[in-house]
Amino acid sequence: MSGKIHRKIIPVFFIFFSVNSWCQDKITVAAASSLEKCFTKDIIPEFRKIHPDIKIEATFDGSGKLKKQIEQGMNVQIFLSASLQHLPRRDQFVAEEVNLLENRLVLIGNSRHKGEFRDFSHILNAKTVVLGNPDIVPAGYYAKELLEHLGLWEKLHSRTSVSLASNVAEVLSAVVLGAAQCGFVYSTDAAPFKDRIYVACEAQSGISPIVYPLVLLKKGEKSAAVRKFYDFLQSRQALEIFRRYGFKTVIK
Repeated sequence: MSGKIHRKIIPVFFIFFSVNSWCQDKITVAAASSLEKCFTKDIIPEFRKIHPDIKIEATFDGSGKLKKQIEQGMNVQIFLSASLQHLPRRDQFVAEEVNLLENRLVLIGNSRHKGEFRDFSHILNAKTVVLGNPDIVPAGYYAKELLEHLGLWEKLHSRTSVSLASNVAEVLSAVVLGAAQCGFVYSTDAAPFKDRIYVACEAQSGISPIVYPLVLLKKGEKSAAVRKFYDFLQSRQALEIFRRYGFKTVIK
């Protein structure tokens, strides 16, 4: 008798869990690589505490690469780019947007070479320099803009081995591991690795403002769950998290 009762209970639980999973909303987010730790460690977990019924799938990469993928049909409802220059076409893809964050461009060096790079011009003495591909990585775009302003871009390529990375995470990894002597990242990327790298100098002028626009894409504009996360990213709670990671917030 007990065996028969046991066999009847199993499908009941199966139906319960299946229905529960069907009821969970899922939203898709794409964000610049410089936001990955901030999102995965704090932003998404804090949002899930408030809305446990909403699942978030996030992709992190170079903003230009993500922009291209969105325009080619990737299923993304919210996009947080590291550059105003790397946004999908507004008339076709953007429902709403707001400037959310600001960052700073810095030159970092491997700790083994501490003191060798004290000024941007010192990169001409490096054997290996790494930066993001300017066509798809905002940090690389800003680095090229700065070096052209300083008259160093052409000189750098004629004297030094320059590697182009597909996102800032790759740039950071190359300098941390010693594959490159120095490279260009954001100040927020450098902060967690102070024991292995050092900030040689920070760009004070000569580049466009480094602004992170938050975009509600047309694929998500009719979703209540997407709207909740879009609004959460502009909330006091989220802005405080961003500031803890070193970002400046445009929204106060």
